[in-house]
Amino acid sequence: ETAKEEMQSVNEELQTINSELGGKNDLLLHLNSDLQNLLDSTHIATVFLDGAMCVRNFTPITTDLFPLRHSDRGRLVTDFVSHLRYDELRQDVLDVQRKLSTVEREVSLKDGTASYIVRVRPYRTIKNVIDGVVMTFADITLLKQQETHLDFLMREMSHRTNNLLAVIQSMAQQTGKRSENYRDFFARFNSRLQ
Repeated sequence: ETAKEEMQSVNEELQTINSELGGKNDLLLHLNSDLQNLLDSTHIATVFLDGAMCVRNFTPITTDLFPLRHSDRGRLVTDFVSHLRYDELRQDVLDVQRKLSTVEREVSLKDGTASYIVRVRPYRTIKNVIDGVVMTFADITLLKQQETHLDFLMREMSHRTNNLLAVIQSMAQQTGKRSENYRDFFARFNSRLQ
């Protein structure tokens, strides 16, 4: 009878623990879904590498930069032929792992059609243990195009301003040649400017 009561008590405890684990499992599935949706909805290519530079995970847009598939998890990132001009990838990953610092640099596609800011940072676990690196690639192509256009506009404005000043200087010289005195020159110069 005692063994039966103890067995029933243990069974009730196991059911309670099982229920708690089910709740935690549901919460974990929900958090994983949230995280996956966050990674899928960002348009920032992100690659998670373990300490041996093997691909742990990546965002879908990363496939524009590296020919990755889900089955490539666990392979060295240096095994893939990247679409980027980024010969320093291996060294940057090693530097981040060794110095625990962040490396940031501008890279572009090999065909020159897009530019990116790559940031390589240490991957920190919840317990603040370094367990690889995280590489993010932010597309700055539009920003670079706008920067180029702004530089063009600034050069054009500078050119036109210089031309305008040259005309004003020419007017001042012509007016000064005809002036007999200083006050007369300024009066005529100001009237011509207006």
